[in-house]
Amino acid sequence: MRKRWTARLRIYIRRTVSPICWPSAAFIYRLSEWGGYKLLRKAGLGYKGAGLAGAAFIICYGAMTGGSPSVVRAVVMMSTGFLASYLGRTYDLLSALSLALLMLVWETPELLTQGGVQLSFGAVFAVGGVLPVIQDYLGKERKILGALAVSAAIQLVTLPVILWDFFQFPVYGIFLNLLVIPLMGGVICSGIGTALLGGISYKAGALAAGTGHYILRFYEWLCHGTERLPYHTLVMGRPAAAAVILYYMVLLVVLVGMKRAVGKRDEAKPIWLRTALFFCICIFMPCILMPRPVDGMEILFLDVGQGDGILLRSGRGAMLIDGGSTSEKKLGEYRLEPCLKSCGVSVIEYAFVSHGDLDHISGVRYLLESCEEIEIRNLLLPCQGREDDALLSLAELARARGTKVSLIEAGESFYMEGIGVTCLYPGISDLPADKNEESEVLKVDYGNCHVLFTGDMSGEGELRLLSALSEKPGVLSEIQILKTAHHGSRFSSGETFLDALGVKWAVISYAEGNSYGHPHKEVLERLGDRSVKIYGTAERGAVTMKTDGKMVRWKAFLD
Repeated sequence: MRKRWTARLRIYIRRTVSPICWPSAAFIYRLSEWGGYKLLRKAGLGYKGAGLAGAAFIICYGAMTGGSPSVVRAVVMMSTGFLASYLGRTYDLLSALSLALLMLVWETPELLTQGGVQLSFGAVFAVGGVLPVIQDYLGKERKILGALAVSAAIQLVTLPVILWDFFQFPVYGIFLNLLVIPLMGGVICSGIGTALLGGISYKAGALAAGTGHYILRFYEWLCHGTERLPYHTLVMGRPAAAAVILYYMVLLVVLVGMKRAVGKRDEAKPIWLRTALFFCICIFMPCILMPRPVDGMEILFLDVGQGDGILLRSGRGAMLIDGGSTSEKKLGEYRLEPCLKSCGVSVIEYAFVSHGDLDHISGVRYLLESCEEIEIRNLLLPCQGREDDALLSLAELARARGTKVSLIEAGESFYMEGIGVTCLYPGISDLPADKNEESEVLKVDYGNCHVLFTGDMSGEGELRLLSALSEKPGVLSEIQILKTAHHGSRFSSGETFLDALGVKWAVISYAEGNSYGHPHKEVLERLGDRSVKIYGTAERGAVTMKTDGKMVRWKAFLD
């Protein structure tokens, strides 16, 4: 029994103390103090002995927590501080930070690309390099303003890193830090008490763990409460590298200006004016990283595995055609949502669902069910799918989110930022033989660029479409880009259908090694015989097509 509870207490330490303490060297510093440095100093031990004891304690702590890059950074920095104490030298935070970075990247340079490493070092640099300038500018005598300055300094330095790796910005984060940071000492004390007392007595260890437990529960309550506030998260997308460079250049100029203003500051100048100016700067800086509107039209054929998912963007508008997969069980959480957020898409004007198969709707369902940061304004379902249980469930979810749901039929058109989308099939009088034949056939027009999306339509459906458009042959003959039906199945993309199109490029969305054998050899041969350039998502990853309405450019993620 004792061993079992001891193991549980160790898990508590690893899951609570170590992951929370790594972001700031100040936390590790407090930990080392409580580990004995100050106690030994008060007991009469000299700087050398206390420094060696503190270094030994903090190194053991780093080993216990697994030695992640952020923990190693903190351990190196604090060990440097104890070494300075031992040698009777002055400790410089930025020098210690640079030493820790050098030691980490000497063996593994690619650590510089990790978001956690960038945030860890960025936060400490903000405290050691940026915060003193801000405090001098605002004045150090006001405690509340000083606390806000700490949070603002960290946010200013780490904002580009947050957007680069997470694509969104927590609007209220700067104020949450005012409540979170002061209580971290209680969490650390709780963890240390759990480690020391848990091996002796279960009750004592549980009592020590209680403080940390309730603080963490308070954090959880605080975060959930913030999520209920309006505009709690701002989806900004991944900024361009040039925008990040410009951001840090502007920040450097602002800090230099603040430093010069301190030397020339008129003490009679009101503090509210300096504070207002500083927070105006804090509001302006994120604008540099705001997503830019898309020039022309961009179509992103996502690599969703065995399924379909297509994002269309123009200006600041976005549309989605399908979004599902049978091979990627958490497509919405790990691919669709991150992709949309990385593009800065928080609103989808139109979401077209070709039919009710899982490989076309699973990701869309996730967005409606679990992703509050992305809004779908209009969900457009095929008119012949009105009795499909999967589509009825999807429509119910959409209405609960405030999304307008419509059944569309042949002849209806939709427009957004220069993009025109026309439904060619099915009509209200068509009687599809199965679910695949219910698929919406959508024609997308932008200038002289014309794209056809056919869902999972089979060869029989293609012939019915040709018959329905027999009096309008130009509608199909101007098609240059084909989203190949049914992931390249041999029963679709027939010769008669391909001959009616003017296809130059075709995109096939499928998973490598899928059990269906997609794309089938016959389809590849039919497209090859017509000199059609093929882009397959399994071999080339996500495929991007850009056009200004005249020229077409292609880019594949794995090229």
